[in-house]
Amino acid sequence: MNKPVLEIKGKPTKWLDARLLLKIASSKEEKKEQDLLLVLSAAFDIPPSGITMLSNKPYINSIGLEYKWWQHPDAVKVTNTERLYLYEKIGDTAIVEVIGEDNLGNTRTAIGTAGAANMNMIKGYPNELAETRALNRLLRRVLSPFFYRDFLENIGKMSKEEVQQVQQLAPNVVSVSAEEMPSDSVGDQPLLLTNEEILPLKQLLESISHASTEQDFATIGKEIMTKKVAGELNDKQIGFLRVTFTKTKTGKGLL
Repeated sequence: MNKPVLEIKGKPTKWLDARLLLKIASSKEEKKEQDLLLVLSAAFDIPPSGITMLSNKPYINSIGLEYKWWQHPDAVKVTNTERLYLYEKIGDTAIVEVIGEDNLGNTRTAIGTAGAANMNMIKGYPNELAETRALNRLLRRVLSPFFYRDFLENIGKMSKEEVQQVQQLAPNVVSVSAEEMPSDSVGDQPLLLTNEEILPLKQLLESISHASTEQDFATIGKEIMTKKVAGELNDKQIGFLRVTFTKTKTGKGLL
């Protein structure tokens, strides 16, 4: 019988048997990755299936965020989901805004986008992903204090070896969710934007999605350049808009 990866007492030990939630490892590398997921799940007090490994780095996913929300249901109440623009054909960008209220009565909002690069076998997938990204952003921001509090509480119950195992990777876990990450195969979002960086792009993204003529795109292009010259947009925002602009224009047969 394999020795449990964690030798700790207290709250995190409930995840010792969580290996049952993972498929049987087919290699030493996969076993090592699963051991890391179990340590991280104990540290953040979420199921190991709530963490996704991408390029050998762990990221919280929608399962992990929903689980933490279940632990703290009063942290935020989602009051509205606005589907600002739906993906219908190549060139479109789905845009969804999720609006909520935190336990202090503050209004919290987050925007998620997705396009053709996220297309799967299901036509509506970009629309669903945009909504998932928006909700993930909202939950991640509101629940991050609970993630970090649980981490600090649980890390003190771990061995020196376990602490060293998660020390380098733990900061990545709740910095961004797995569903928010760019597509590796196509790269629909070449630069990862924070919620604060994407909020000012809301109107421009809507304009790009609705544009149907050369004149529409020319007008939007001038507006983007005006904001760039005025210093209202940073390089990441400009890069994001440029790619969205080009893909949308190409998809509508105007480029």
